[in-house]
Amino acid sequence: MRVKIPRREIILFCSALLFPVASLCAQEVGQEVKEVRQDVEQLQQDVRELREEVRRLQDELHGFRRNSFPQCGMDTVAPYVPHRFIHRLGIEARPQYVFPTNPFLQGENERWKPIQSSFAAHLKYSFKFRPNTCADRIYGGAYQGFGLAVTTFGDRKQLGDPVTFYVFQGARIARFNPHLSLNYEWNFGLSAGWKPYDNDYNSYNGAVGSRVNAYLNAGIYLNWSLSRYFDFIIGGDFTHFSNGNTKFPNAGVNTTGAKIGLVYNFNREESDLTKSLVKPYIPRFPRHISYDLVLFGSWRRKGVYVESGKQIASPGSYPVAGFNFAPMYNLNYKLRFGVSLDGVYDGSANVYTEDRIVEYDYD
Repeated sequence: MRVKIPRREIILFCSALLFPVASLCAQEVGQEVKEVRQDVEQLQQDVRELREEVRRLQDELHGFRRNSFPQCGMDTVAPYVPHRFIHRLGIEARPQYVFPTNPFLQGENERWKPIQSSFAAHLKYSFKFRPNTCADRIYGGAYQGFGLAVTTFGDRKQLGDPVTFYVFQGARIARFNPHLSLNYEWNFGLSAGWKPYDNDYNSYNGAVGSRVNAYLNAGIYLNWSLSRYFDFIIGGDFTHFSNGNTKFPNAGVNTTGAKIGLVYNFNREESDLTKSLVKPYIPRFPRHISYDLVLFGSWRRKGVYVESGKQIASPGSYPVAGFNFAPMYNLNYKLRFGVSLDGVYDGSANVYTEDRIVEYDYD
């Protein structure tokens, strides 16, 4: 005998059996969806961090290009630094010996004492390429800047205490280690505040004939990096003051002595004081020919003889003008050579005298 079960009940019964399985599957799917969402969020976070890293690398690459010397291109392995130059402020003391090159300095002066010493205080600003960079390797730590100095000879009445403004440049000769090097430096500028020769009030002064004189200086010194910020320097130099015969007399003043100073580096990094494990790539120098053209003009004074045979200063100034044209072959980053064509007009070419006139009479 067959029992007939209604279709509706069969459907309800099957649904009751399948519901727990469907519910379990729904929970598993929901958990997987949640995990997928977390994975997607993590991937999005990773993408954001990757974009930040790419942006940082792009910024470093931009700074890297600025930090590298333009001719070095992108093959250099110099590290990225925020500034291309190191800015520096220095002070120096320069005790000097004065060469007795004329009677005035030897003791024939108002005090009848030789002028044998001088002292100069210097304040200097400079900037230089960072160490371990392409430009630093090419030019040997070259730096340049300007300075202000006050010099005293211990005789303000007869010589004055001149103030000098000058430009300077220097570079490394030899490096013994990352903290110690041997450097050279030259200075060129103008000094004002001299007490020149005056027939009535300063008639003994046969060394200086003008209130403004040229200033030339050159020397070598040891540079010792004490820390990230401070350098100590000690060395020697030679100094020359004169007016280039624009006024008479012009025996000049020459000194030599020591230089001792301290330099503060505003933005030097600790890494700048360590030896780099790799050397920056230096591209091959493109050899070529360049042309230099210089035009100049000036004036000068000279001594002349009168009928009595006495030598006096000329009553006027003589014009001087000329040019210089030089094709130069550029051999490498540091050396170029060539030939030069010079032309000079000197209005005093036929007048002969010594810079130091034996008997002063300039009126």
